[in-house]
Amino acid sequence: MSGASAQSFPSAAGPWTASITLLPGTYAMSFSASAGQISCPSGNYPLPCDGQIGVALTASFTPLAFEVPTQYPTIQAAIDATPAGTARTINVLAGTYNQSFSLNGKNVIVRGAAGNTTILNGAGLTTSIATFTGGEPATAGVENLVFRNGIAGRAINPPSYNFTGGGGIFGKDSSAFVRNCRFEDCGADFGAGIYMLRCTVDVDGCVFSSNDATTDGGGMQTYACSGVVKNSTFTGNRCALSYAGSGSAFKGVGIRIAGTTLALQACTISGNPIPNAGAAVEYFENVKVLSGVLRLVDTDIVSNTVGSGSIDDAGALRILGRQQSCILSAGTTICTNTPRNVVGPYLVEGAATVCDCEADFSGNGQVDAADLGILLSVWGTSPANGQGDLNHDGIVSAPDLSALLARWGPCS
Repeated sequence: MSGASAQSFPSAAGPWTASITLLPGTYAMSFSASAGQISCPSGNYPLPCDGQIGVALTASFTPLAFEVPTQYPTIQAAIDATPAGTARTINVLAGTYNQSFSLNGKNVIVRGAAGNTTILNGAGLTTSIATFTGGEPATAGVENLVFRNGIAGRAINPPSYNFTGGGGIFGKDSSAFVRNCRFEDCGADFGAGIYMLRCTVDVDGCVFSSNDATTDGGGMQTYACSGVVKNSTFTGNRCALSYAGSGSAFKGVGIRIAGTTLALQACTISGNPIPNAGAAVEYFENVKVLSGVLRLVDTDIVSNTVGSGSIDDAGALRILGRQQSCILSAGTTICTNTPRNVVGPYLVEGAATVCDCEADFSGNGQVDAADLGILLSVWGTSPANGQGDLNHDGIVSAPDLSALLARWGPCS
């Protein structure tokens, strides 16, 4: 039995008994009683029994959260004690725990204590600190946990592809959420803090700090995922430490379900360095599998750096795809990144600010006749690479010409 349940006892005259079976655990129990007239059979019709009064007694049992380590020694033991199909919260008391766990497809919430006082230290572990193995519903997940020193990760697609992902959390085919968690000093080949594969993403109120990926996704990486990362900060994360890669803060590749998007909403991404090439945020549309859209909403990407400084690198945002594969909207600001802010095409919806000399199509450091010629050559079209579309509305037209002339001269 799970959830709040009721058992109504018989209202017949004479002695009676009632029994129910409860799963192991701690329950809150309450009783309620109501009076009712007893009906007694007489011939073929039920008639009142001389005004006798019976009592209907109802008992309700509500399961309470499991506790670690007072009731169960480990998080995994508490998860294992929860039968499939049963919703359960597992409260992990303040302290430092050197253990890993898997949700195993169950509808459980693993919740730490307030104030970042429940710390999961991955030192010495041989896998990701937490794993969403697949099938977890949107009501399952983790919250109020600090993931620290998770550097082992999990093989992404063994045996053909044994690179690791998710030093803190590895998720596959899951809808589980991650809320109010911190990821510190974690490492993996891809997605050092979090790696998600074919998931519906719900990451809210998290902090990614000082995580290192040998390839992509210093803070987090998604592959074929839809959903949102919101109200989160990425600071001091790195990528491409051993191999060519990108996304020191965040890397996204494609989406999970056609017609959906992957979004960064109300996030702050700053101070994420890349030693060689790439960008703090990179999105690969992935048209060969399931092409998708990255939407940036009310998100600031500022003061990130990339080391190489080539024409293909951006301190903030790099889009590998068509213009419609990235949308900037609703208060997004991308400024003060080195050597430039954005590389690749994108659309703009609403108020968004990008502090680049975007009218310099030729890349010669000034807006001049060469750039005018490029704009006129694509006049009236919707180029997939976005070239000439200065207002990022999807078509090269009069507003773009006006914007180019307004920027005429050396780039500031």
